[in-house]
Amino acid sequence: MLTVYKTKEAVFYTGGGVNIGWMSNVFNQSSLLKGYYGSFGVRAYPFTSVPHLGLNFEFTPYTDSKVQTGLLRAWLGINYHFGKNKLK
Repeated sequence: MLTVYKTKEAVFYTGGGVNIGWMSNVFNQSSLLKGYYGSFGVRAYPFTSVPHLGLNFEFTPYTDSKVQTGLLRAWLGINYHFGKNKLK
């Protein structure tokens, strides 16, 4: 994950990676590499009374290893930042 922009209320980030199928490679002798993905998201802390409680929203485009099919996943969640608040 790479932080793109950070304020006191939010962190905007991007990242990427590969999907590796260890077990299917062992049992099915299929390809170890299953696909590629990228992530673009925001982690917001809108609650001043509870500054460590936040909301996450993320888009994750995904494609198979041959780049023939793909899908767009979206995530919405709640987070809690343990430790010191590094946003300030």
